[in-house]
Amino acid sequence: MNTFSQLFSADKVGKKITPHQLMKAVIKHRLDIAVWADKDLIEWWLKLSNQPQSGMQNEEALRMGESLIRAIRKELGKDDSEIETGHLIALFLKESPEEVTKKIGS
Repeated sequence: MNTFSQLFSADKVGKKITPHQLMKAVIKHRLDIAVWADKDLIEWWLKLSNQPQSGMQNEEALRMGESLIRAIRKELGKDDSEIETGHLIALFLKESPEEVTKKIGS
């Protein structure tokens, strides 16, 4: 999770996360995902690995980051039912949660 935190926090210092960087971070942890992850995390990995090499749009990368955090929280037994879409990934961004929600939808 620390790798992903660093990637998404890059936006706070004016850097943009690229789909290639996100994929590289996931590949680095692929064995751990295969061994320890539950169904939702494995499905998240499969969805990401099916992205075209040209990469994702920024909004799609944000959606994928949000869904990763939610999948991990679900695996840890956390209830996200009252957390709006975009608010978890917004913790790592300069934009407000409302701006992120508008960008990635609900």
